[in-house]
Amino acid sequence: PAQPPHAGATPAQSGAAMLADERARYGLAPVKFKFTKEDKAKWTKQEKAMYRQAYDLGGEKRAFAVMKNYFAQKEKGTGAEREAAVLTSATGVRGPKKEQAPALPVDTGPVEIPLPKVEDLPAGTLLCAGTTDWDDIGKKTLGAGEMNCLWSYHRTLPSIKFRLIATSGCSNHSVAVCEQGNTWTWGRNDAGQLGLGHAKSVQGPTLVTSLEGKQVRSAATGRRHTLVVTGSGEALSCGSNKCGQLGQGGRDSGALFAEFKPVLKFGGAKPVLQVACGAEHSVALNNCGVVAAWGHPLYGQLGDGDNGEYIVHTGKVEYNFVTAPKVVQFPGDARVKGIACGNNHTVAVMRSGMVYTWGFGGYGRLGHAEQKDEMRPRALKNIGNRPGTGMKKATCGASCTYLLSENGGVLFFGRTKSTGEATMYPKPINDLQGWLVKDVACGNTSTIVLADESVVTWGGSPVYGELGYGDPAIPGTPKSSTVAKLVDSLNKGHVFTVAMGYAHGLALANAKGGEEATKVIDALEEWTPEAEDPTGKREAEDAADGATSKKRKK
Repeated sequence: PAQPPHAGATPAQSGAAMLADERARYGLAPVKFKFTKEDKAKWTKQEKAMYRQAYDLGGEKRAFAVMKNYFAQKEKGTGAEREAAVLTSATGVRGPKKEQAPALPVDTGPVEIPLPKVEDLPAGTLLCAGTTDWDDIGKKTLGAGEMNCLWSYHRTLPSIKFRLIATSGCSNHSVAVCEQGNTWTWGRNDAGQLGLGHAKSVQGPTLVTSLEGKQVRSAATGRRHTLVVTGSGEALSCGSNKCGQLGQGGRDSGALFAEFKPVLKFGGAKPVLQVACGAEHSVALNNCGVVAAWGHPLYGQLGDGDNGEYIVHTGKVEYNFVTAPKVVQFPGDARVKGIACGNNHTVAVMRSGMVYTWGFGGYGRLGHAEQKDEMRPRALKNIGNRPGTGMKKATCGASCTYLLSENGGVLFFGRTKSTGEATMYPKPINDLQGWLVKDVACGNTSTIVLADESVVTWGGSPVYGELGYGDPAIPGTPKSSTVAKLVDSLNKGHVFTVAMGYAHGLALANAKGGEEATKVIDALEEWTPEAEDPTGKREAEDAADGATSKKRKK
């Protein structure tokens, strides 16, 4: 008997064949669902390379769509320049032919932009997770199991609403600004980095009385120093000045800078918009798009073309620390809209959407596909020089960088773990494909992401509760995760900003998400930290009680 057409084929194969037959009846070319080996054999080397790179970014489906679009443009005879543009925009990879480098985008907006007001920021409840043993973390004096840890996000000072939070991957202290514009600090304070006038660590948020009424609208933390920007655009600093990172002119490694004092002016003394801190260097951005850096020049992280090294004698190297803000030069008329710092690298996002990085190049944290240190700002390829590829924000971990795109995507390069391969150039994070990413922060090894109405975290051991999954003593509760995982307790809680420190996490949430968001926030446990003890009186009493207890045991 006669076999039916396409006998022996799978339903999908049969359907494709029938569709091809139907199109042939009307003189139309068959629809391709994938490229065959015969198709690929006819491609140029550049085309094969483009297919492979598109495949790496999004799998076979993505690669097919990219190449299909490319060949459609090629058939139109639009020229090599159009070919290259189509491929680059689709894959983020340079096309097969390029006669000359594209011109840098020109910043066409006003040179000077108005200062934002802290009252324009949303206000919400402060949420904290992670260790509260500020003086022990990172010093190996206690193990992770011996430390006091908040294993889930807790409401902190719920009667006060906060608008801004700041910490970083090298910091064991934090800053928060309430809706009245007053500043609160807490954490490790061995160098006076809390700005409270003393050097005793403080467990929970404590009001900085010297900043009352200052309307602080930007803050940043380094390893042992802190910067803030007041409502009038004045930058202030406190903490360790061993490397000149306070920017007050001069340095004194033995002195205590425990109160906020003004940073020296730069860039025509224009108001400062934003500050950022590395481990031992600082960066500031003014409202004309001018950036200045100061502090430790190691690895070229100040962007002035020098690492500051000089030889004192055989076997001893010293550094020329930069103790006052020094303007960073960018090509052309480029102006900056945002800055970020890792421990030893710096990132600037331009108003055009381009991104420049410089400093320590280890493990790909600069995104240039090599581990070379960059002494001056170097532009990332294929970012910001075409429509749809611009970035709006950068954030850094200790040894990595995240970029948030204008359309809610996120790119990553560098390394968050102490082992394993590094990502040497900007790549999308597969676990976040399809999410609208609103904010991201990275600590020493842990990452927190605000995506859609959810909070996602991940990080390898050791962790101290900053991931927010809950008490690991409860069966089935993970302590860490190497892949992106939802923080269930914050789902639908209307979190609107996040931050991550060395071993603690912060978030702000409010009830603008409606009744459901209110229930989520109210269901969180409340953390009531110990009151400030600057004189050490309580500590002495505790020590005395401990000695008495030991005598009784004997």
